[in-house]
Amino acid sequence: MSKEYKDYKGAIHIHSRYSDGSGTLKEIVASANRAGLDYLIITDHHTLRHKREGAEGWHKGTLVLVGQEISPKANHYLALGIEQTIKPEGMDVQEYIDEVNRQGGLGFIVHPDSPKKRSLPLRERPWSAWGAKNFTGLELWSYMYDWLTPVNLFNLVYYIFRPARAIKGPPQSALQRWDRLLQERPVVAIGGVDAHARNIIPLGILKIFPYFQLFSAIRTHVLVPPFKLDLNHDRALIYSALRGGHSYLSYDYLAEASGLRFGAKSKDEEAIMGDEVRFSPGLTLTATSPQSADLRLIRNGQVIMERKDSGLEMLLTESGIYRLEVRLEEKPWIFTNPIYVR
Repeated sequence: MSKEYKDYKGAIHIHSRYSDGSGTLKEIVASANRAGLDYLIITDHHTLRHKREGAEGWHKGTLVLVGQEISPKANHYLALGIEQTIKPEGMDVQEYIDEVNRQGGLGFIVHPDSPKKRSLPLRERPWSAWGAKNFTGLELWSYMYDWLTPVNLFNLVYYIFRPARAIKGPPQSALQRWDRLLQERPVVAIGGVDAHARNIIPLGILKIFPYFQLFSAIRTHVLVPPFKLDLNHDRALIYSALRGGHSYLSYDYLAEASGLRFGAKSKDEEAIMGDEVRFSPGLTLTATSPQSADLRLIRNGQVIMERKDSGLEMLLTESGIYRLEVRLEEKPWIFTNPIYVR
């Protein structure tokens, strides 16, 4: 990967008290600063109020951006980089995807595989509109919905206090679906926290999944030139990276993933995750992990190389869509966006 790219980590899919979260902007920012986030994106349901109130910008070491979660009864969609609130009433799925694009924004399908929970008072919110077109990508790993998968009324308290025991990573069916979609066109994967920090004791004395806890878990890392601490410049960098798939998602509760590298290089070209590169003799894929782990190189949905190491290198002999998965201590840790070798 070219030296001018920096690795910045952030949290996406966050709710404040302006929708169904408990936190003020000040509380959310304090948690982000404490967790060492470089950026965060607040996405309240039905509103861009934080944006209208001037929340976007640098807050100490964290860049705050504001989007919206478009939230009809089903088929929820994160709209980033938009200027006008989108009200889905009377719209079908394709219409609100198109409206995000019309505003110059980018959009991600969220919690597409939400589990059925008849034993808990929760609504099922899966994505069913897989025939929709022109969405930017999808939330491949949703922390809260991953956590919910094994939870029921009998073990709820246990998993509230031992949340890591419930986290298993994206379901295999979701990874297979993503690989199928990638055969049709680029579809960018992100990680989402779906943070609400709901109070279970009044006055915020005790919250379920406080913001700091989630900000230290699932993160989406973007690979961009260095920030200039200028809102317009740095916001454009983050959204460009997310649009182009110059990013990877990681479960940083296990270990800090910053420094992960995955690229392709030939005599004439160099590519990072999200890029398209021409197949040519000598084209080589390389990956470097922040620490020794189980590395899996995947082509068109099939594992073609697997090793426990801090890096791998492979001379390519054919075109395809290549991505990297990393497991640490037999747990899912990192998923990169692919490199498209045409």
